[in-house]
Amino acid sequence: MPIYRRPYEKGRLIIEFKVNFPENGFLSPDKLSLLEKLLPERKEVEETDEMDQVELVDFDPNQERRRHYNGEAYEDDEHHPRGGVQCQTS
Repeated sequence: MPIYRRPYEKGRLIIEFKVNFPENGFLSPDKLSLLEKLLPERKEVEETDEMDQVELVDFDPNQERRRHYNGEAYEDDEHHPRGGVQCQTS
């Protein structure tokens, strides 16, 4: 999403989904088997070099806001500090 008064900078688009999953054991094993037969066959997912291993984390809007205002675009920036421009003094 474009940032207000900064047409060339893009912000983050965050979509929150609330999903109510059924509890474990909500169906008996024989009914679960019948349900699986109604669904399309599961496809094997082939791992490729383009895939990255990631970890799912909870979103904290306050932490993201602090990162944004501190100029930290990505978490990796925390591990690679940059030196800023220094004024020369006489």
